Amino acid sequence: MESDYFQPSFPPDDHPAFSSVSATPSTRGRILIVSASDAEANPLRHALDAIERQSFDIDHVRSANDALCRLGSGEFDIAFIDGQVGGTDGANIIRRAGGRLSPTPMVYVSDNHAAGNGEADIPGGATDMLLATEISPLLLRRVIRYARSNHAAARRLIVDEYRYREIAEDASEANDQKSRFLALMSHEFRTPLNAILGFSEAIGHEIFGELGGEGARRYKEYVQHMHSSGTHLLSLINDLLDLSKIEAGKQEIDPAQTKLGDVLQDVIVMVMPQARACGVSLAADAAGVSEMGVYADRRLIMQAVLNVVANAVKFSPAGETVSIRASREGRNAVVTVTDRGCGIPKSELVRVLEPFHQAGTLETRPGRGTA
Repeated sequence: MESDYFQPSFPPDDHPAFSSVSATPSTRGRILIVSASDAEANPLRHALDAIERQSFDIDHVRSANDALCRLGSGEFDIAFIDGQVGGTDGANIIRRAGGRLSPTPMVYVSDNHAAGNGEADIPGGATDMLLATEISPLLLRRVIRYARSNHAAARRLIVDEYRYREIAEDASEANDQKSRFLALMSHEFRTPLNAILGFSEAIGHEIFGELGGEGARRYKEYVQHMHSSGTHLLSLINDLLDLSKIEAGKQEIDPAQTKLGDVLQDVIVMVMPQARACGVSLAADAAGVSEMGVYADRRLIMQAVLNVVANAVKFSPAGETVSIRASREGRNAVVTVTDRGCGIPKSELVRVLEPFHQAGTLETRPGRGTA
């Protein structure tokens, strides 16, 4: 089976294919004839030799594979392709050579007397079409002049269209990513804000008694939790404002020795007001790693665990329990979050791990989350 040789590539603007073309072919042009036999090529040879004040170096190839190799070289001013080359349709050779993107203008030579001569009858990718019975020196002179000038202009238009389409697609994708990012950042802000509002509401209503009474210790703890949540919220805002990281697809990492138990405790404290509002209980078991140190960016590892736990709470029915368990496996720590929510379909597992993607749609998601 013959292979497709043409691979689209976009030449620079100063490529010879885009240079201005004279109304008259060069004094000695190069012509490629693609036909299965000398008998089929000879009428073209004789007509080309008879063109006044013009001379050509003519090459003749007899197979589709040889034609594809020569057409891609860009060494010919024009190529004439027979309607049938051995067992291969000439229109197929033109297509596989790249059509209008080929460096060589190609003219389709048909022996079908029923074929029309309108633009709609020209095989896709060919610059022009000739009937074998109508070949003459005068007609070939016109066809060569038209094919060379028309091919360069058409090729530039096609290449520009591809370039503009790529630019538009890149711009659309960048815009979509920003939109998804801004939509999903609302969840990142919501969790620490819920914690701040929940703790401040408890203090405001003095649910543990007067501020100066027996509840003073609990209120002090709540103020510390509010400060921790506010600090985390500030770090998120700093990341959001630094849009250069989003544009470059980069995130600065600041690793340091961090106690995993402290990270999990902060996550539980931050999610607790949200869990109470949803009627969901939290159960934590991190005794095995409470003093375990990990070398990581504390803010990022906390954000990762916080996202998973907050989502588990969001998607859990009231009355259920979300379990957070941390364990040691060799030199590694494993954090497992278990819930009885709606889960993620297998078809969505790859998608939710991509940047700024969620499972399902706004209509199918029972709640808002980051996955």
